[in-house]
Amino acid sequence: MIFIKTIFLIAAMLVSSSVFADELIQVGKTPPDFKLKDIDGKSYGLQDFSSKKALIIVFWTTWSGRSPDALKRFDAYYRKYADRNIQVIGINAEQQTLSADDVAKIKAFAGGLKISFPILIDEGLKVFHDYGVIALPSTVVLSGGKVAYELPG
Repeated sequence: MIFIKTIFLIAAMLVSSSVFADELIQVGKTPPDFKLKDIDGKSYGLQDFSSKKALIIVFWTTWSGRSPDALKRFDAYYRKYADRNIQVIGINAEQQTLSADDVAKIKAFAGGLKISFPILIDEGLKVFHDYGVIALPSTVVLSGGKVAYELPG
């Protein structure tokens, strides 16, 4: 009986992991479209960055200890290479629902780091889920309308 339960558990894990793997964003695939507002209320969609040679998306939160370093590192990169048609955006994946105080906290956090690229708010975490993010911060690079690179965590 234990043997059968073990086999069933292993089979279930294999099936669920292959389903999960299919849900993750994959290099070479077309990225999911999105429409989000930034910390000042301006709307952005993926198509707004389609003319860029590359778009670097940094998924982050205020509560992730590694997010500030990732944001600062990509801000330095953005400042250095923005004139080469490369865009960086930060997508905050703070939590499922956000209050006005939460948005103010996100805005203050990004302002305190002096981030110069757009910071978008993923209220409802739809983009977070559509891109299959499993760790924060995570980075996705888009180029030529396709996913060129993804780095979780």
